[in-house]
Amino acid sequence: MRALSYLQTGLHTATKPWRFIEQHPVLLLAALLILVGSGGTWVGMPLTGEYRLADLQPAAQNGRFKLVVLGLIALIFLTTALRMFTLRLLICYGLTAFMVCLALSVSLLDGERIQLYITESQSFRDIQHILALNTIPNAGRSVETALAFDAYHFTDRIRASLGILGWGAKLSILIGCMVSVYCLVSSPRKLIACLLAVLFALTTFFATGIGSVSLAYLKLNQGVRAINNGEPAAAIGILNEAVTLDPVLTYSPGFTLLHSYLYFSIYGPATPLAKAYQLEQRFSAGRFSEVTDINALSASAVGLNSTNQQDNIKPALVNAHIRTEQRITMDAYNRTGLLYLWRNEWGLAESHFKSSLAISSNLVGQTALLRIYQQTRQYSSCVSTAELLLQSTKNRSVSADVWSSKGDCLSALGHPAEARQAYQQSIALDSDKNYRAVKGLSGT
Repeated sequence: MRALSYLQTGLHTATKPWRFIEQHPVLLLAALLILVGSGGTWVGMPLTGEYRLADLQPAAQNGRFKLVVLGLIALIFLTTALRMFTLRLLICYGLTAFMVCLALSVSLLDGERIQLYITESQSFRDIQHILALNTIPNAGRSVETALAFDAYHFTDRIRASLGILGWGAKLSILIGCMVSVYCLVSSPRKLIACLLAVLFALTTFFATGIGSVSLAYLKLNQGVRAINNGEPAAAIGILNEAVTLDPVLTYSPGFTLLHSYLYFSIYGPATPLAKAYQLEQRFSAGRFSEVTDINALSASAVGLNSTNQQDNIKPALVNAHIRTEQRITMDAYNRTGLLYLWRNEWGLAESHFKSSLAISSNLVGQTALLRIYQQTRQYSSCVSTAELLLQSTKNRSVSADVWSSKGDCLSALGHPAEARQAYQQSIALDSDKNYRAVKGLSGT
């Protein structure tokens, strides 16, 4: 009888679809917003730009994602038409949990992406300092100031994750939560609906690994207390347990420096794992030349990968130390280069930025070389550097400045048509008071 009743209800709805639309406009609007969000920006980085899900995963996987979303939305409509409210509630919870899991996989649980976000946030500030040295600064440049977090504290990691997530991910999760609440409120069995909500929340919490992450940060706090109590050896063991629970911790500069400090306090400055801490101490004090000297003379954590010591130290931690040593040394070369750049000592500045780029390709060094080549009239090198930068950065304000510099160099090389195109590209990216491009365009 119940099946027959559901069938009659479904047929009645199918014959009068406009009535269904009039009765459930909220669900239709929510479905539309979820589809818009799922096709929007899911990851936003300060310099390398915005990414949709289609950019983050293979085409086949992205196609399956769209089918799952469309299928769940269709089931929500079907169960609504059949008045199967409890089943509809389960599907709404499932859709929301699916969106949350996907968002966490590209933010909170992706160590490489968190580290890239931190690096780009810091680089963005240095690049703004370099671009501000132009004779005619681009007054229309965006005032966006991406925040940098070291992800050492759990709240920092959450804020970094929220900074990574784009509007599409946030919109999808928000609408999914609102639809779930709507279905819960409209359910005739509210007690069962509330119990199901708690069950889904707990399942999502543990299935996504958030439970392990939370436990890892509790371990981390326990390790800090051990340090404060003067028990560094015990603290090392606790931090190793935290890494086992949450490997993403190894991508946190703050965590790696804490680990390095423990080895420094127990084994002294000669141990390779104490090097990162010593480099950071010199860097924080502004003694950049000492950073580069220590990096050249002291034993590095790289050596641990080829010795028996790696049996006692997690490879993920060794790699974290290597990354931190390289980052601090690269930043030291960049900061020293910036000092020479502000003094117009082009040769010394170029040497330091090239040393930075020899460690790892970075946008700060490339942006600085762009200005150096332009000021020292190495226009061909200026154009090639600008092209490399434009391939790497998708930030509209930064790209606009790079296009203007490329236009200046092309104009100096005697290519007015190409220079004009470069200035037009700059204005297209940043048309608000873009004085550099406007002036260059009027002269070509």
